Amino acid sequence: MSEQERTPVQLPEPWVDEPLDADTAEALDKLSLVWGVLTNDRKDNYNIVGDDGYEWNLFDGVNSDGEKMYGPWNPPRPKDSYGDWKVVRNAQNNMRVALLLREKLDVRSRPSRFTGEYQVMRMVVTSPAETRDITGTDLRDLPLRAITSAYGRAMLWRTIAQNRLLNLADPEYKGIPEKYWKETGTEGFAHILDPLPTQYSKRPWFYALVAEQYDALAREHPDANIANMMIALNPDVAPGSVRRWIARARKECLLPPADWKRGAVDAA
Repeated sequence: MSEQERTPVQLPEPWVDEPLDADTAEALDKLSLVWGVLTNDRKDNYNIVGDDGYEWNLFDGVNSDGEKMYGPWNPPRPKDSYGDWKVVRNAQNNMRVALLLREKLDVRSRPSRFTGEYQVMRMVVTSPAETRDITGTDLRDLPLRAITSAYGRAMLWRTIAQNRLLNLADPEYKGIPEKYWKETGTEGFAHILDPLPTQYSKRPWFYALVAEQYDALAREHPDANIANMMIALNPDVAPGSVRRWIARARKECLLPPADWKRGAVDAA
């Protein structure tokens, strides 16, 4: 999905998420290279040691035609500049801020998983108008943590939606019971508030159904203990098993982390 086509991320007022066109993204990447010089990002920082112990430099890498991949006019990006540029604008004074965000990963899981948080690698601030400079108040009013949290949540929700779609696609082939996806000839997860088919608890799609049931209850009862409600909905299953289902759904990135409040935005 291109920047122009994506749905803007809801940011704390008065900040708005702006689409990033290709020219601006390229300019920001070039600016990142300048930062590489300013941060003493020298050629020897790109020395690579292979599994066989052989050491080589990324600048000396060649493509399939034997031509150098990088050079003075086409260097690799600095090691600390990988990520995605986002542009936010203060709707009250039109100050713009470009943020280079990099995903925080849970390296304890295999493979590493996105935690739903971003770290800021670069920040470019432009004045609200030609007649105004950037003041200390402007910078203090930038809710950096709330903005990065909003982007992280949006990214993780997209990942969750994609994971559920992959797990629940082609339900007849996967053996998902018809009562959950087939009703009057149309697709759509009906009867999700019925007891779940525990005999399939070893199937990956089962945990997508767990997530769907969790969300259906959370929409109807936003302030309730959803785990307890699921235990009541699945009376033939031990409470501990239901809680393990939910934990497994979170681990498989089919539900958000347990400490997230639906729709909440972290404080600045």
